This record gives sequence, C-alpha cells and structure tokens, in this order.
Amino acid sequence: MAEKKDPIRSLIDTGRRAGKLTSSEISDAMEENGNVLDVEAMEKLYEELLRAHCSSTAYYLNSFDRLSWQENQAHALFLVSKPDATAIFAKYRADRAYGDALELGAVYRNKFEKIISLSVENGQYHVIFSSVLAIINGSDTKEVRIISEGTAIRVRPRFPENISGFFFRTYNQQYENL
Repeated sequence: MAEKKDPIRSLIDTGRRAGKLTSSEISDAMEENGNVLDVEAMEKLYEELLRAHCSSTAYYLNSFDRLSWQENQAHALFLVSKPDATAIFAKYRADRAYGDALELGAVYRNKFEKIISLSVENGQYHVIFSSVLAIINGSDTKEVRIISEGTAIRVRPRFPENISGFFFRTYNQQYENL
C-alpha cells in the first residue's frame, strides 16, 4: 500500500522546486489534513518571517568585505527602499569603510540581536530592532550596536533575494559604540 505524503512536506518540496509559494498553495496544504492555522499561529508565523527579514536586512546593509560589498548592496535593495539603502551606503562611503575594506582588508560583519518593538497597523509592520556590527581590521575588532527602525509591508517573496515576503518602505539606523 502506498504511503500518503504529508501535505506540509509536499508544500515544502514544491516551494523548493519553484522558488516560491502562493498563499493559496499554503492554505490548500494546511486544509488538506484539517490543519488550519488559527489567528495566533498566523501572527507568530508572520513575526518569525519579519524577524528573518530584519536579520537579512541588517546583514546585507552592514556586512561586507573586499569581495562582497557590491553583491551585498545589490541584495539589500530587494529588502529595503532604495533611498534609505543609499543613505546607509553613503554613510559607509563617507566614513571610508568601503575604502578600508578594499585597501586594508577590513571586514564588516553584522549579527541580528532582537526585535525591540513591533506594532501592526493597516497591514504595515512598524519594527525597531538591534544588531551588532563587528569591524575586524587585522587583529583589532571594534563593535557597534545598530538600532534599526522601519515600516515593512508584505510583498511577494522572491527567491533567493527576498524569501521572507517583507519589504521596508522606510528604514533608518542609529549607531552606538560598544
């Protein structure tokens, strides 16, 4: 007798092959076995997706070395508005961070910490979160806490650039030396 395939496993396989999932595909898979997500579970799912989006956004805006800076900038533009991303890139340019990476081999690595606050109104997610930027230059390491604030909206996920399905319409960062 043939084993019945789990609809959730099948959904994951479909998503991997296609690089995307529609909301109707997700709903169909959930309902096939009587698995219906309640409102609380859906909110938790969106919160986890937003957490992943915040982590990716902070990483691609702030992490770079001599080989990855252009690729990371391009990736960031799928996650945050171009004017806000450009402002952050301009700060790194003015601070000679890109020059240090290219000429001195400095490495900038950002690690997401936590969501500080989150509110949802009219389909927009206002979020404040923190991350820590490690600036590694030879044997010296300097750390900077970045407090990020933005308003995100749901968009169609794009694999591999934006798998979370969120996009920051507004975004800014404040820096604190540690």
